[in-house]
Amino acid sequence: MLLAALLLGCGGGDSTPAPSTGSGDPGAEAAALLADSWMRAAAHDPAAVMALLDAPGGAGWLDLFHGDLARAKPVFEAADSASARLGLARVHLDRAATMLAAASLHREVALDLARYRRDHADQIRVGAYEPLTALLAARAAGAEGGELAAFEAAAFKPAAAHADPQLFDALRELIEGGAPDRTLGIVYPARLVFIDAMNQGDLGRAEELVLLSHKGDPDVVDPLGEDAEAGVIFTARFYDPRFPTAVARYHLAHAWIEASALDGPGALIAAAVEGGWGDPLPDAVRSAAKPAPAGAPLPAWTALFASFAVDAADWEAQWGESGSAFSDRWGAADRGADATLQALAEAEVTFADALKEGAPPDGASLVDELSLAQPAIDRVLRSRMTAVTGTGDSAEARVLCKRFGDRSVDPNPGSRGGAADSARTRVSWRNDRAFLLDYAHCLWRSGQPGGALDFVHPLATEDPAIQAVKHYLGQLDAAASIGVQGKTSQL
Repeated sequence: MLLAALLLGCGGGDSTPAPSTGSGDPGAEAAALLADSWMRAAAHDPAAVMALLDAPGGAGWLDLFHGDLARAKPVFEAADSASARLGLARVHLDRAATMLAAASLHREVALDLARYRRDHADQIRVGAYEPLTALLAARAAGAEGGELAAFEAAAFKPAAAHADPQLFDALRELIEGGAPDRTLGIVYPARLVFIDAMNQGDLGRAEELVLLSHKGDPDVVDPLGEDAEAGVIFTARFYDPRFPTAVARYHLAHAWIEASALDGPGALIAAAVEGGWGDPLPDAVRSAAKPAPAGAPLPAWTALFASFAVDAADWEAQWGESGSAFSDRWGAADRGADATLQALAEAEVTFADALKEGAPPDGASLVDELSLAQPAIDRVLRSRMTAVTGTGDSAEARVLCKRFGDRSVDPNPGSRGGAADSARTRVSWRNDRAFLLDYAHCLWRSGQPGGALDFVHPLATEDPAIQAVKHYLGQLDAAASIGVQGKTSQL
């Protein structure tokens, strides 16, 4: 039985009671907070978990639990059950969440590098197309006012003498809202069409370009000269910041289709798609559907099984829909870091007890063996981390986001099973890819580009769509060492 396999691979440790938070009745508070959680539903209805895992294609849930999406996807695709259909929708949602996190970091670091190169133009090699690609990065990142005007003024100056007139004009056309032809090479035009197709929800047109557009090649390569003595050729690379969002929408559209006829969990998948899309969902996606699978419908809460959303309201808040974030319900956002970390340490046992209260023996074992209290703890930590990351670059924010992130990172990925390369990628039952990218974002904001790069590099190796983030962080990490190691000319 797959449930037994899941438990054998995820043995938990013994729990010892911890002191309460000292406010009210911690047990009653935890029970109220977790009353509608998927973890409590699973503990109180282990038969539903068994039905999910033992259905045709249900084996993919074990891989999904460990974050092994590459193994889970074909298992789900090979079956046509409600379990497999839901599992495949969840794989696509995980991919979409990863790309949305990558897109956020991409936009920020691309603009930061453009700013660095602008401010240190007398120290670096400046490319012929740099003013144009810098403006594309600035617009994508939402630069405003005088800064945006300065980027625009630079972009609309005459081309440098050594620029390729056709490439320069094509980039200028792109800036002005046009759709350049193959003058931009092969990969970039394919990506531009893919971006446009997914903005319209046109999966048919996008599918034709997936293999070509999803390579790790840069969109523009700007020659910067060479060091003949060292045998090194220098280039500046540009990756369009809009592409990761288009990839996210591609996966969101597939998630919508897979869950379109699922009674019960389908509504929560649909809410995630609409929230993650960012703009109004195109009619082409909204009208896409598959026939309903055979068999009885699944409980609604199974849409969240093995996710880091605690309940339906938290799921909707996580995906940007109007919801109620679990972290806000758990405690005041202005609670100090020390108090938050201490209270969460105390809450782990309290949460587990609340989940097990009234559950059958199999369900109570599920709570212990799968550490079902951990998603609630990590949800609070990660919500605090991302909230602080977005508040700016103050010294206090840099320290706080790292403290919350450090506490939520699984220090031993692969120790409970999972993909063969989990120790390298750090993906595990706790470390989903979107969180790892959010944590890299936190490290970048904390002034640690090298640390951020350490988390991004293995993810970029398995997914070329993240290659751009790796490149920009690598350039910024090199820039941070210029004054020490004398590498100015290499930028």
